[in-house]
Amino acid sequence: GLTDIYYHNLDYPQSSGLTSCYWDQYSDGKMENISDLQTNMTEFIKGSDGIISSPLNMAQFYKAVFDGSLINDEMINILKTDWVLTEENEQKMNTAYSHGYMVIQAEDGDWLGHAGLHIGTACYVFYNIQTQATIAVFSNTGAFFFPERMKMIYHDLWNDLRNTF
Repeated sequence: GLTDIYYHNLDYPQSSGLTSCYWDQYSDGKMENISDLQTNMTEFIKGSDGIISSPLNMAQFYKAVFDGSLINDEMINILKTDWVLTEENEQKMNTAYSHGYMVIQAEDGDWLGHAGLHIGTACYVFYNIQTQATIAVFSNTGAFFFPERMKMIYHDLWNDLRNTF
């Protein structure tokens, strides 16, 4: 079972039990511990953020969603086939957050998942429909205000990890 995952509930953990979060708040090259701020923002922002989990538990959750342990085949099919019309009236996979998931169409298959970042964290979890591979990346260093860090986490590392399968 999932033992290390929380979402806006009474058992919401305090920062003392979590990995610390860091941010170069003053752009002076010094990382400050902003764990309390990060936890408070995560706890109170609804509809954006709100989940605290270990990478292992989140990967287990994704596996359970897509292997049918949590939702039925009809719902899995909706997640996999949520097509939209483009401006040119062509059908393509929904790459927005449909049903909480977005799709990245790549040469190695369609990856369904979710990505997020905040001032002290960055993460993404994606599941490959064709290969059943899951990639879960959690960073305790904020990338929100730093395009070079966003590129490193969301592009460079993503491509490196996909090339390991």
